Parts: sequence; structure tokens; C-alpha cells
Amino acid sequence: IYTSFRALMPSKIFSEYGDGGEKRIEKLRSVVKKCAIYGIKVYVFFIDPALLPENMYDKYSDIAGVRVDYVKGYTFCTNSERGAQYCIEAMQKLCEALPDLGGVIDITNGERNTSCASQNPDNCPRCRGKSRAEVLAHTVNLLKEGMRRANSKAEFVSWTYGHREWELSEIEEYVEKAPQDVIIMQNFEENGITEQLGKPRMALDYWLSYVGPSEKYKVSAATAKKGGKEMYAKMQVCCSHEIASIPYIPTPGLIFEKYKGAAAYGVEGVMQCWYFGNYPSMMSKAAGELAFESEFADKRAFLTHLAGIFCGCDAEKTVAA
Repeated sequence: IYTSFRALMPSKIFSEYGDGGEKRIEKLRSVVKKCAIYGIKVYVFFIDPALLPENMYDKYSDIAGVRVDYVKGYTFCTNSERGAQYCIEAMQKLCEALPDLGGVIDITNGERNTSCASQNPDNCPRCRGKSRAEVLAHTVNLLKEGMRRANSKAEFVSWTYGHREWELSEIEEYVEKAPQDVIIMQNFEENGITEQLGKPRMALDYWLSYVGPSEKYKVSAATAKKGGKEMYAKMQVCCSHEIASIPYIPTPGLIFEKYKGAAAYGVEGVMQCWYFGNYPSMMSKAAGELAFESEFADKRAFLTHLAGIFCGCDAEKTVAA
């Protein structure tokens, strides 16, 4: 469920935030309670800490980081005293208000400007001399600290959607420095190269036709595995950016190969969709079945099993086709 700190949480630091938040929290609480009846956990999705608009600069100049002209604002400096306090405060309040929350998924880098890791930290007076990886790991640890103080059992998933713009060495450094009790999630196919109709094409975001994992994902997952950190993968399992305007593309063999590749790198969880790519279908069923697979030894046997669910006695013909 998409929301934001500023929509939910009144703050001792930001007097402008949290208007109407009590009603939103109550609605979230009712959804969490209702879903629990069916064994479903609710996760909230953020892109936080959000950048500071320029009209808030005078009041919060001590939290303003790097000036970003094209969005008319400033990155949120988590190396400032009040910036750090806010990250802890907001997450702690959220988890105390929703003790049965399944988890938090936060795009900690990418999509929008958040911390000074979104830009060059050397352009921030407080982050100067620190690497993007250091700033991001520090930010993630502050957010997780809020959960620790609330004694929350919810997962914290740091989704680094913007790592497409980072060097492999920077990604490795971030995963090494990220807190041990945070789940790291990376786009599975990001920046992978595949050939289509004789031309090389780059897979941005999520591609079904490119099996993966990409080099960026391999570096993340290998570093996480080495450090004993939990790793998730972000995919699309029904349709993806090649053609997102249809409910699903019936290519379950590709999902088999993706999950096989993920398992080889010790991946423990998958986010299978976004606002598209999640249509109930043969593809979502295939992904659900593969979530419980451990061997990945016989692709044809899996496809025959899957086809049998949908086609019965025509399973062998379907698999052959």
C-alpha cells in the first residue's frame, strides 16, 4: 500500500506533516486486521525520506542537502542532526501505530530524490567526503533504528531501484555497509544486455525476455550472500516492459529460468509485480509454484505439472507446443 511519512506521521520536527494522518493510520490498521484473517501480511511502500521543496528551505536549511534544480528542491540530508532524528522518529511512530505490519518497502535510492545519495554527496556541506554508498547505508540504518526502537517484527526492504546509475564497485560497497538486519532488494534484470532480432538491447527495470540475473544483480546478491545478508529480487512475472498493455504473456519457461537463477544466488524473496505484471493467470500460478521449488532440476517436468493444472490430459501436447 503506497503512502508516505508526511501523509501519515505528525512530527516534532516538521510541523507541516501528518495532517489527516490519524484517519489514514486507522484505515491502514483496519486493512492489516482484515488481511490477517486470511494469513496475508500488509506492507507499506514509501520513497522516503522525501526531498525538501524549495519553499521549506528557510525553515529547514539545516536539513537541506544538495540543491536539485530540475525538481526545485533539496535532497534530505540524513547526516544532519534533525534529519537523522526525523528518520528514526517517523519509522518508530509508524511501527508503534501498526504493530502487526508485515513490513516496509522503501525505494531508498532512485525513482525520486531522497537522501544525499540521490546526488553527489560532495555537493552537501555535511556529506562532503562520503561516498554515495556510505550515505545510503547510513540512511537505511537510521530508518531501521526506528523499527528497532519500536521492537517491530516487520521487515524493512531497502529497494535500490536507482542502482542502474551506480558503478558495480559502489553497489558492492553499499551492500557491504548496509545494516545486517535489513533486506536488500535489487531489480533482477537491470542493465542486462540481450539480443533481439539481431540487435543488442538493454533491459531496464524488468524484462521477461531477458532471463537474468544481470551483472548488477549478481554483484549485489554475491556480496549479500558473502556478508550473510538477506536478498530479495524485483521482477515482473506476468508481463513486463516489452509489452505492459496485456494481462500476461504465456512464457512460464522463462519464469522457471529466472527463479532458478535467483535460487543459485541465495535469493530468499521476490517482489513479483508493480502496478502491472500481476494479473491472476498461468504466469502468476507458475511463479507461486516456483516459490516453493528447491531443486530446479527438470524444467520439462515442471511445465508438464503446470500445464496439467490448466489443460488436464492435453498437458504433454501443450508443453511440446
